[in-house]
Amino acid sequence: MLDKVKAEFLWSAVRPFGNSKQLQRVREYIEMRCELQPQQNKDPIQNPTFGCFPELSAKAWHEASDFPWTEELIQGYSGIRNEFNEMRSASAFRAQHRTSQMKGSWDVYYFFAFGRKTIANCRSCPKTTYLIQKVPGAASGGIILFSSLSPGFHVSPHCGTSNTRLRCHLGIKIPEGCSIRVGSEERLWSEGQCLVFDDSFEHEAWNRSDEDRWVLLLDFWHPELTEVETKALSRLNHLFKQERQLRSALLSREATP
Repeated sequence: MLDKVKAEFLWSAVRPFGNSKQLQRVREYIEMRCELQPQQNKDPIQNPTFGCFPELSAKAWHEASDFPWTEELIQGYSGIRNEFNEMRSASAFRAQHRTSQMKGSWDVYYFFAFGRKTIANCRSCPKTTYLIQKVPGAASGGIILFSSLSPGFHVSPHCGTSNTRLRCHLGIKIPEGCSIRVGSEERLWSEGQCLVFDDSFEHEAWNRSDEDRWVLLLDFWHPELTEVETKALSRLNHLFKQERQLRSALLSREATP
């Protein structure tokens, strides 16, 4: 009963964005998220945390040339690299994943996170910000950040949260011995070049060198989603985030003696 109530609440939150036909896949996705329908994963190694949105093509790797805006990122590589170097020297990065069991660190510098702009960081990197804001759906579609893997660091195998976004990596500084596996295929980054993949597939990354590996990481909406669907998904993501924050706060309160 509670799952049905939750699904109806979420459906009421997105209905203003379009008619029933335009939002049919969104409704199916809501019911799946609320465990009223089974998961629809098409590939055993595609297992996003929040399940698969219906009827989106599923492949681990995409050709960067299929997305014309990647050429603008490539052409702007020099300016992006210079701004990265300035932020790196200013120690403006923060640890994303670092534990006592890990050798090295995964450090990041946020520009956007699910529509929320990190204003100070964007102001410090105007050229990079200008280019990423020209990417359709990027500023609202997920996370955009500089990502630095330190020597010896291994990002262990995992799947992203959703198949509603694709991910682009622009290589900034790539030492030898750095690679990423998505699905069953491992590829190498190249400086000034883009890799595009679906991070809802299992993936992992390595820095086997003795230098930092640097990329610009950029999420964007899956191209097969409609504008109505991306607006509805943005609203759902916000509501699910609020739910997780509330659950976390309640658990913390219960754990307090």
